[in-house]
Amino acid sequence: MRIMDRHGAEGRSSRGLHTPRRAPLLAALALGLFALGGCTGEIGDSERPPVDEIPPDDPIRSTPIFHFEPEDPSTQPGVRRLTKHELGRAIEDLTGVTADLSDLPEDLETLNLQIDASRLTVRDGNHLLAMMHVAHEVAVAADVDGLLPCAGDCTDDELRSYLEHVFVEPVNATGLADYRSLYDRALTELDGENARRAVIQTSLMSPHFHYRTELGDGGDRLTAHELAEKLSYFAWGRPPDAELRAAADDGAILEADTYAAQVDRLLSDARTEDRVVELIFDWLGLDHFDLQSKDAAADLPPELEDSMIAEVEAMIRAELFEGEGTLRSLLTTDTTQVDELLAGHYGIDGVTGGDLQAVSLEGTGRSGLLTTALVLGAHAKESGRSPMQRGKFLVDELMCMGFPPEAGAAAMMLPAGVEDLTFREQFAPLESTLPCSNCHQMLNAGFAFDVFDNVGRRYPLERVGDEEAHGAFNLAPYARMTFENTIEASEGFAQHGALVRCFVAQTHRYAQGSVPAIDDAELMAELEAAFDANDGHVVNLMRDIALSERFAQSVEGS
Repeated sequence: MRIMDRHGAEGRSSRGLHTPRRAPLLAALALGLFALGGCTGEIGDSERPPVDEIPPDDPIRSTPIFHFEPEDPSTQPGVRRLTKHELGRAIEDLTGVTADLSDLPEDLETLNLQIDASRLTVRDGNHLLAMMHVAHEVAVAADVDGLLPCAGDCTDDELRSYLEHVFVEPVNATGLADYRSLYDRALTELDGENARRAVIQTSLMSPHFHYRTELGDGGDRLTAHELAEKLSYFAWGRPPDAELRAAADDGAILEADTYAAQVDRLLSDARTEDRVVELIFDWLGLDHFDLQSKDAAADLPPELEDSMIAEVEAMIRAELFEGEGTLRSLLTTDTTQVDELLAGHYGIDGVTGGDLQAVSLEGTGRSGLLTTALVLGAHAKESGRSPMQRGKFLVDELMCMGFPPEAGAAAMMLPAGVEDLTFREQFAPLESTLPCSNCHQMLNAGFAFDVFDNVGRRYPLERVGDEEAHGAFNLAPYARMTFENTIEASEGFAQHGALVRCFVAQTHRYAQGSVPAIDDAELMAELEAAFDANDGHVVNLMRDIALSERFAQSVEGS
């Protein structure tokens, strides 16, 4: 079985088919330092007064906009195409073949996630041709006797059994007749084995395979098979296993106790670990990282990128599935796992070899996920200091916030006469000078992490002193947060109310395939309160989402 590395080639990757997106970085991240330091943001309400009529100290200028405010009707279309990663896993689970999906286009991204059902479409003829090619290659490679075993010519029962295995739903008489006709025609031109391969290829092109529905059966609830698929793809990112299928086939999954038991079973499975790793990589935009894009990469071994990815994967698994299980522990842990390459990168002695080894972060100035080389590198420029890039990451991705148009225009240069000040001191006046302060009272928090360079190494103290990491994060309407160093900043962000709200919304999007709608407002508040109360226990959040009434509703019900 081949494992695809992050560039689609064979290589070392514990994440398997979860390859990064080849789409370029967001245009905003490609802008210069000071352009990113500006305050452009979401399109504002058309009823708001013109910006030049709003007083400089009006709170509307300094109140960021939450990207996922549940204020609009649901945009769920009722059908959800499998994402590229889900498709790869479905093919592997159902056929045993690891498919090469490199010719398929990357799924469109909305605020870091590629699961927006309204955007998951077959985009053009080339996309369709690539899907046909994948289906052909898988059908050729598949174990046909294992997938579609027929003693002689395939009977209707044998065809039906195969199709229901692939489609994860009952096949009606019309659907069976179509494949019966296809198989019989194939037998006139092909031998029995290749006639069966023709059925396999055609089934892997079917909308019943590429799409799953949330339409219900005339009521406001999902059908048993729809619910089984939704739960499995939410928890695992892949099709239901045999036990979950059986619970759908006999309808037992629609019973509350049986369904709750299946939720707990899936969430305790190792495949949920893979799904949570994927969720956190997506939430924080980590798949965009490319070590070779950094100027410093010329002096670093290319294998270091794999070590960076492996560290973050191991940290997520250790903290969320072997440790306390909370997002807060993930963001503040004082231990990590590194190999010899990454230990040298961090200045940690005593680690040899290519295997990950647990080490203490004491004395390194690091604490938790936000101070890993992968996170630091993913949100830094190719060269030079990157405090505004990192500040924008904190606001936009960690907190799911955007600056309103009223915040003010981007500042393209710092004031004159600041040459004798440290870089941090040069930005300090922007936190208290309108309109710049509307943004910089949040953006300047990026300095907490800018004592590390573009590839996550600690800058030499003579270039960037520890004192540059101090600051504040003032995001209305939350309490102002202050910190003296990187570790205190990590601890503060780990407890921030906006982070709680953001992570809950992004996880809910993973489940629903759409942003929270107006009818979700009460549920979102309940989920946020429960998540905050238990220090951000990630699997418990997933359980709460899966057990909610909203999760089992059809499009008609929503």
